[in-house]
Amino acid sequence: ERLATKLNGKPRWFYGAGNYELFFIEDLGNILRFELEWQGHVFTREYGKPLRAGFINSEDRDKPSHAKSAIVQWQKEYSQELLIKAARIVENIPGLELEFRKQIQKFLLEM
Repeated sequence: ERLATKLNGKPRWFYGAGNYELFFIEDLGNILRFELEWQGHVFTREYGKPLRAGFINSEDRDKPSHAKSAIVQWQKEYSQELLIKAARIVENIPGLELEFRKQIQKFLLEM
């Protein structure tokens, strides 16, 4: 449900061993929306809208089970340090084309 969208375009999803996930929708070479998550940190932005940042609380589970609803705790403020870290993660995603990498980094670092 988190990734459900009404935007037209091609969905792309990257997952890395560094425990990150990047999802975005692109159309004609332009990113319309992206979501980046790593170690519970979440960043998302849709074209023409402000960046949103938050975190997902970890769950303590004794045995395997389905994760409960992954509710993002959205933050009003977030540190520049986290934004820089997110941009570095995007910089090092294998297989992510340079143009998409630049667009996502711009979405993260440009207010």
